[in-house]
Parts: sequence; C-alpha cells; structure tokens
Amino acid sequence: MNLSHHLETLPETAVKLALKIGSKRTQLGHIQSFSYVPTEVEIMDALNNYGYGIDYRYARLCWLDEKGKQVKSYFLNCDTKEDEDNSNTIKILVDGLLEMAAEQRRFLGTLNATLQQRENTLTSVLETLMESREEVLEERTNALALDLALQDAEKEDAMDYKGRALETLSQLGEAFINKQAGSVSPDMLKTAMASNPDIVDSMLEDEEFVSMVTEKLLKNNSNN
Repeated sequence: MNLSHHLETLPETAVKLALKIGSKRTQLGHIQSFSYVPTEVEIMDALNNYGYGIDYRYARLCWLDEKGKQVKSYFLNCDTKEDEDNSNTIKILVDGLLEMAAEQRRFLGTLNATLQQRENTLTSVLETLMESREEVLEERTNALALDLALQDAEKEDAMDYKGRALETLSQLGEAFINKQAGSVSPDMLKTAMASNPDIVDSMLEDEEFVSMVTEKLLKNNSNN
C-alpha cells in the first residue's frame, strides 16, 4: 500500500475525505466522512473499524474540495478474513490431496514390489518343479532302461543255459548212440557231464531217462 505517497501528493484544493468500502469492487458503500484531511493512521483506523480486511475486501478514498467535488481518489483492496480462511482451507485441502497422492504412490510402489517379488518367487518355484520333474522323468527312464537291460540279460542267460543244456543233451545222445556202437566209453560220458553240470539236473527231471537208469541199476544189482 502506497497511501503515504498519495497523501503527500494531494492537491491544495483537497480539504475533505470520504471513505467507502464493500465486498465487491463495483458495490462500495459510504461509511465515514472527514471534514479535514486525516492522516494515514486515522484513515486505516476508520477502515478497520468498519471491517476492512476482515469482512470487506475493497475500499475507496475520495478527497474533496470545499464544494464537495472529488479532486482525487485512491482504491484499496486486500484479502478479507473470509478469503484468508478460504485460502487456508484450500491450502489444507491441496496439502491433503498431495499427501494422499504421495501415499498412494508409496502404496503402489510397495504393491508393485510385492507383486514383482511374488512373480519372481512363482517363477523360481515353477523352474524348480520343472527341473524336479525332468529329474524324475530321467530317473524313471534310466530305471526302465535298466529293468529292460536286466530282462534282456536274464533272457540271454536263460537262452544260453538252454543252449548249453541242449548242446550237452545232444552230446550225450550222440555218445549214447555211439556207445551202442561200442565207440564211447563211460569216461567220455563222465567228462561230458562234468563239463556241463547243469545237464545232470535236466536229465534227472526227465522221467523217461530216470526210469531207464533206474531199471538199468536194478537189473545190474539183480545180476550181482
């Protein structure tokens, strides 16, 4: 406010002052008149007494001559108490909204971090499960391959055993035939059986063979 400058530059014809105030610039009401030119302190005291700066925002100072004709005017405006309260309220609301926005950003940041951590954990668990599944499948495949290999080995052993038994039986058969012809001795039969011990078990399971040997033994005993 530069009221002091206006007081110092008043024309000599200014001898009176009229004060007007209002809540709107275009709607000012007369509140007080001075029959002399008051000081700045007196002017401000009068304005304050009528609510300027608290209830009213605008004021106009009109200096008059002896005939009551305006020779100079000065317009004043300031924030009223209501405007100040509104400004404070708006400031509080704005601060509250900014704080809410900041809190929301922090919450979203925490939520995003939590979701990212959860996604990473799920990804790690899935990778571990896939690895475990692959290991289980590999172990089952190896076990199946080993089982098949064992089965093949057992079949080969059985086939080899049967082959040896058939070979020995064949040899014994041939020896028996040759013996009938007088070309094979008992030592040769014993040698053949010793080289293939399993053939003895097979021969003992043959009822016809056992019956033939038993009959032969009984006949020899009766002769002796």
